Amino acid sequence: PPPPPPPPAPPAAAEAAPAGPLAAAKAAVASVAAPPPPPPPEPEDRWAGPQIVIDPYATGVATSNRPTFGVPATLEQGECWPQMASVLPAGCATVPLPAEFDWQGTTPPRHAMEDTVIYEAHVRGLTQHESSGVGEAARGKFAGVVAKLPYLKELGITALELLPVNEFNEVERYDLVDPQDNTPSAPVRLNFWGYSTLSFMAPMARYASEAHMALYEFKEMVRECHRNGIEVILDVVFNHTGEGNEMGPTVSFRGLDERAYYVMAPAGEHYNYSGCGNTFNCNHPVTREFIRDCLRFWAVECRVDGFRFDLASILTRASERWGEASAFGEGGRFGGDGQCADTGEVGVAPGHPLDCPPLIEAISRDPALAHTKLFAEPWDAGGLYQVGSFPFGYRWSEWNGKFRDDVRRFLLQPAGGGQAGDFASRICGSPDIYQQSGRNATASVNFVTCHDGFGVADLTAFNERRNMANGENNNDGEEHNLGWNCGQEGATQDPEVHKLRARQRRNLIVALLLARGVPMLTMGDEYAHSKQGNNNTYCWDSELNWLRWDEVQADSPRGEDARSLVRFVAGMVAFRKRKDCLRGTNFAGNDGIEWHGINAGEPNWADDSEVLAFRMPDQGGDVYACFNSGGYAIWAGLPQLPSEWRWVMAADTAAESPCDVLCEPTMEGTPMANIGGALLSEEGKVRVSAHSCVVLEAVRPHHANAGANEAYV
Repeated sequence: PPPPPPPPAPPAAAEAAPAGPLAAAKAAVASVAAPPPPPPPEPEDRWAGPQIVIDPYATGVATSNRPTFGVPATLEQGECWPQMASVLPAGCATVPLPAEFDWQGTTPPRHAMEDTVIYEAHVRGLTQHESSGVGEAARGKFAGVVAKLPYLKELGITALELLPVNEFNEVERYDLVDPQDNTPSAPVRLNFWGYSTLSFMAPMARYASEAHMALYEFKEMVRECHRNGIEVILDVVFNHTGEGNEMGPTVSFRGLDERAYYVMAPAGEHYNYSGCGNTFNCNHPVTREFIRDCLRFWAVECRVDGFRFDLASILTRASERWGEASAFGEGGRFGGDGQCADTGEVGVAPGHPLDCPPLIEAISRDPALAHTKLFAEPWDAGGLYQVGSFPFGYRWSEWNGKFRDDVRRFLLQPAGGGQAGDFASRICGSPDIYQQSGRNATASVNFVTCHDGFGVADLTAFNERRNMANGENNNDGEEHNLGWNCGQEGATQDPEVHKLRARQRRNLIVALLLARGVPMLTMGDEYAHSKQGNNNTYCWDSELNWLRWDEVQADSPRGEDARSLVRFVAGMVAFRKRKDCLRGTNFAGNDGIEWHGINAGEPNWADDSEVLAFRMPDQGGDVYACFNSGGYAIWAGLPQLPSEWRWVMAADTAAESPCDVLCEPTMEGTPMANIGGALLSEEGKVRVSAHSCVVLEAVRPHHANAGANEAYV
């Protein structure tokens, strides 16, 4: 191909930038002209001549034609995702940066892992709804997050985990729900979640007041989070990029060195372990160092506290470079250097899982990242499932999908299959998964919901997904959700169904916050936000994904129900923070947990068991919890306490608010003898209603943690 024209001279500021990847990133180069490669040795190597691509080290992508989220530029017709072109500048450019950022003396909170309570949220979804009370200029942006920090503090959140904030093109698959409706207000589908990164060092321009201010305003958000004692965790998507498969557009990496950045077959096809068209070549030396530079930039320059790695198992797969070394022998275990541990043979097929992936090793041992929290989503779309076996586990915590499934199964599904035992393991911190490898309970990130799938509202209202509006014939999204609609599918006017659903939502929250490990709440679950049965809302910039602040207002039809659940969640988080036994790093079985059933000291581990109770010892007062997943109320016998101690009700998911959570000092004056569903007896038993749970705390009368109005068992 002919050589490209020389790029325009950069401004003096860029010329003066010091050398090195991170220093180069600070120059904020938005785009560069891709140099021509040598003549293609193979017909399948694609090269379309000189073109403009995004510099992977750019810290800003400032385009004049994309000021508004979700509004595509005027586009010419193209063969493949023409909207992708709207994210590219018209030519080479640099973006002037604001003055040196002032952190105003703030420092990262550095919460211990066992003290961490995560809140998974979306920057735009958090405040985009007009009822958020955030000014229009800040709504749906980094500044909007800052406005809601008091709310997160009230919930007791210690870490804000944000869905992708790297530059992505939300209109890459823009389409009208109704092709005949071309009005400005016509509903559209687009990439709302952001799992399609274009620039890994650039904050999303549409999350800032102006594109060139994105990095500055992102830092402002981090600074204010730290000022409020909240850490910032970024959801990073290094498993694939927004360039699609071999037929996709050239936006950045493809135009620089496609085979270095992507795992490719010899004929030029892309391996698709991500389910999104391509697989980032994470263990190639070039790509590996790029990823590490990105993480260092966010951790050092932007003071981010940690990272959640989307489809992290892809990061353990071999690069193409090893596949070219020699043939791959089935069943071989290959280390990070590509040498088979079984045969000594060097060489491994592209995409094969490595025992010692160079990227994971580099991240785990990088001193610049030593202070960060690392969370792996330990599976991928290619079938690799590494819950409990993610490499270098001493440094990583994992999204524990088994916690989600086993808790749902015991609380929401008919009894059977040894569910009580699995549920007990999750409460203990999942020792069956993590103990053998020498890890502790904080290796498990516990969650009952996340952005991907049903929230607690729909998990208790729908047995089947309702995803037709996504345009994929209801074939997308998880089919097996382990939920229960409580007797009626979807919306209902039946007050008994409403009560049962409210109870089950609280049961899920209690299990999450009593279990050893690191709990993660999902944005909106605290007030039972519903997505109307759609469990894959990646494509909706609408009220399906926006937090509905109006639903917790007094004049809302469900205001009292929503507010009471917010209060319940905050109360249970506060209870967890107050009780050391719930936040231990040891597995609970090693700290003296006792198991009980309907009768004290007699747990029922049978397949059809519907009742499980436990007592955790705590120097400040033991904790007792009883879960009844059956359809009938029971009287559960309580373990005995020393004569000077009494059991006090802390929570009862069957009780009406405000008596559902009684562990806050603000509840002084509440007639706690009227506990609603939790009737107390003098015979050392507690009533546990159908499909409910109770939580008790041991106190000494007139002791510091015993109020004047407690009801004793």
